[in-house]
Amino acid sequence: FIRISGSQTVAVAWSTANAQLSATTGPVTPGAPASLVVPGLPVGSSVYARVWTLDESDNVSAPSAVASVWASPFTLSRLDGTGQDAGRWTSLALDRLGGAHAAYTAGTITQELRYMTRSGGVWSVAEAPDPGIPADDVVLAMGPSYPQVVYRNSTTGQMRLAKRSSGWSAAAVASGDLHPGGLAVDATSYAHISYYDAAIGLRYARWNGASWDLETVDGGVGRGRFSSLALDGASAPHVAYYDATAGDLKYASRTAAGAWATSTVEAAVDAGSVPVVALDGNGHAVIAYVDYASKDLKLARFDGTAWAVSLID
Repeated sequence: FIRISGSQTVAVAWSTANAQLSATTGPVTPGAPASLVVPGLPVGSSVYARVWTLDESDNVSAPSAVASVWASPFTLSRLDGTGQDAGRWTSLALDRLGGAHAAYTAGTITQELRYMTRSGGVWSVAEAPDPGIPADDVVLAMGPSYPQVVYRNSTTGQMRLAKRSSGWSAAAVASGDLHPGGLAVDATSYAHISYYDAAIGLRYARWNGASWDLETVDGGVGRGRFSSLALDGASAPHVAYYDATAGDLKYASRTAAGAWATSTVEAAVDAGSVPVVALDGNGHAVIAYVDYASKDLKLARFDGTAWAVSLID
């Protein structure tokens, strides 16, 4: 028996007599898991449930603890990894035609980088862009013609980039204890990367057509452990990042002269983790981020002069 409620208050009548569902999931071996799909839940709302089980002699168990679930408006489907723990470090991007592209790590056996694309509502067979290299910190971006993926070799710490032009090619960007955070591709299909170097701080890498140009954006331990990058119309980089030492959300942009200008967006106990930056129609930065101290999702918007911070959820 399953009793479902839109409330978890003590006023709810939790009993088998008020159960909305009665279904058979057996026979099952004692201790074995069983599942049941419950249709018709109110989309976009939290619901609460308790479960009673019945044995072969019709003895009713004590009620379970109250479980909660949010009824998602999204349709979920499995892409890869049945029983293999695939899908860690997932990154998703859309191309100009609305086609979806996903990069992620394979199951626990190899943890290799994997890639899939969806066309006509159908997902492709998984591809291995860099066989034999265990990956984490995966970030995918679409260029004018093909996808590119930056990731970390989880064994050596080396940062690598794979691109799918005429087949997949993969090579090292830089070595060290490196953690990519942001990836953007300009109109010439050159990649721009924001990343954390554990020995230096926040860094930036740009492919110049022959090699990688590497720069320090904001040096210091913990600066840039999490970052996000966007390019403006002139392909100049804008980076939102978390200063783990200070617990602040920060922002950096590269001037026409090639210098980096940095500023603090919000100085708090622990604000700015996992930031995502985008540019509005005026080229001003907009940053979504988590304030772990208040447990809030926030939005910071720059108007050309100052930052305005608002609460999202």
